[in-house]
Amino acid sequence: NKTDVDVFNLIEEKSRPFKYSSQGSLAYIGSEKAIADLPFFNRNITAGGVATFWFWKSAYVNELFSLRNSTLVVSDWVKRFFFGRDISRE
Repeated sequence: NKTDVDVFNLIEEKSRPFKYSSQGSLAYIGSEKAIADLPFFNRNITAGGVATFWFWKSAYVNELFSLRNSTLVVSDWVKRFFFGRDISRE
């Protein structure tokens, strides 16, 4: 079909080649610790520990879609800090 070929040629002319750019890696590993491997001025910085955990938390909240979700997540973290994971009473 000639229309399909025209559309394909138009897409091919306007598209750019794909170029991958790593944004780094952040991972929560438990016990209030995290690890990070982040690109910084053509080098990789690798870090781990409690400070990286707080960086991970801030990045996580920053990526949430709405203020409502951010507030709910942070309030859940605060509740867990004060009361632990299981707040039920036996």
